[in-house]
Amino acid sequence: MIRYFRFLAALVLLVGLATRIEIHHRSRFLDDDALITFRYAQHVAAGQGFVYNPGERVLGTTTPLFTLALAAGIKAGVDPARTAFVLDLAGYLLAGLFLYLLLERTGRAAMGLIAISFYAAAISGLALADISGLETPVFVALILLGFYLYACGRPVAASVVAGLATLTRPDGFLLAAVLWIAFALEERRVPLRPMLAFALVCLPWAAFAQLYFGAVLPHSVAAKRVYAATHWMRTPLEIFQSFFVGRFRTLLGGLGLLGAGFAVASRAKGLGPVVLWCGFYLAFFSMGGVLMHYWYLP
Repeated sequence: MIRYFRFLAALVLLVGLATRIEIHHRSRFLDDDALITFRYAQHVAAGQGFVYNPGERVLGTTTPLFTLALAAGIKAGVDPARTAFVLDLAGYLLAGLFLYLLLERTGRAAMGLIAISFYAAAISGLALADISGLETPVFVALILLGFYLYACGRPVAASVVAGLATLTRPDGFLLAAVLWIAFALEERRVPLRPMLAFALVCLPWAAFAQLYFGAVLPHSVAAKRVYAATHWMRTPLEIFQSFFVGRFRTLLGGLGLLGAGFAVASRAKGLGPVVLWCGFYLAFFSMGGVLMHYWYLP
């Protein structure tokens, strides 16, 4: 039966992949925020520094790891838009794979198939995030890989992945936080080794950023918070509702809340951190004072 579910899961993900390639072919969609990261990558590849404008050390991209991957592609002679598209599609496939494997491991292979079916069929803004040139699909894949590794009893490896997620987007730190909380609750001890593994991944970049830019967090985060406060400030309830606007999002959000409730009630091993992370993530956006964009929804 498991082999049958895995075959169907692969088929579903491939259909979703073909759909995204077709959407990209018809629309040639590329988010303008991606162009910011492309410009950083081009200057890194050209030896002009990790800058948007040569000589100005301002960290205006939130994804240093993705930027370095694009810079490596440029050095190899590949256009950053093409590299980003390939990485995004790989991120989509891996995210679906890890989502299915996570639920299969917790004895919910059928639920895993249903979950990735909704993921693969998610059109509109959800699918656009997978072809936008942004780091979103890679970030989602890392988040789900972290959950899967933790469910497999590998908290150190999960924390390494959480470190990579944090270098992909600053809110990746939430993954590390919930994994450590889950570990402390389950093991009744401080997760020292996972924390050390996370630190070894993130501290080199943090030290570089502090010395090079004068700040660890991207300057664009502070800029967005100022803009949101003066132009587009919304209440926590309105931000929460952003995840439920539209019929498909409402369905996904409702199923997500229902699934979280079942996971808590059944105390499913391996799903506790997922439920905790969902709460943390919604709280982060509700209280963070940042703009809500479509690429946060996946």
